[in-house]
Order: sequence, then structure tokens, then C-alpha cells
Amino acid sequence: SVLPGAQSANDGFLFETTTSTPVDELIDSLVDIHNARLRSCLIADAVKGLAMYGVMKRPEDVGTDHVKEITGGNVERGDNYVEDPSGLRTGNPPDEKMAEILNREVRALIFILTP
Repeated sequence: SVLPGAQSANDGFLFETTTSTPVDELIDSLVDIHNARLRSCLIADAVKGLAMYGVMKRPEDVGTDHVKEITGGNVERGDNYVEDPSGLRTGNPPDEKMAEILNREVRALIFILTP
């Protein structure tokens, strides 16, 4: 038997099983796959953010850079600085070559996850 595992039209997967598989075992397997897919989506989003805005700020430094500058704070601006609108990242992304590698791997992961 093939079971659809979907929450929405754009998020789903097929799961092949037998009719003799115990329900508890089937549910455990489906939950494991679903959770792995969710973790993979979180990783993809984090890597996209890394490629675009650089590494995460320390918790005490979180906040938008323009507000930090207005209040007299110092913002480190590298050559490729792009302010993170969420205020969670430094705004100093990796060089273009590394960003392309990160984005290429994210696209590959998304392709695997897309039904």
C-alpha cells in the first residue's frame, strides 16, 4: 500500500508500506519522516539566511543595525554588508563563491523535499 503523507498541497510525500505493518510502527515511521522533513526545511531556511546575511548575532546583540546606530551603537560593516531585516544576523555574508555553494546545496535539498 502507498499512503499519502501531506498537510497541504505543496508539502507531502508518499510512504510505501504493507497491510501487515502494525499501526504503531507505521505512525512512528511517518512521524520520523515528517519531522525529518520539517528539520530539513528549517536547515534550508537557516542556510539561505547565512548565505544572504551572514552568521547569527550573539543574543545580547540581536536587533536591527539601523536602530543600533541611531542609539549610538557600533555596527561592523564588511565589504558585502547587507542589513538583516530581522536583526538576527550580522549582515556580513560570506564571499560570493561560498554563498553560491550554500545556495546550490539549499536548492538541492529543496528539490528533494518538493513533491
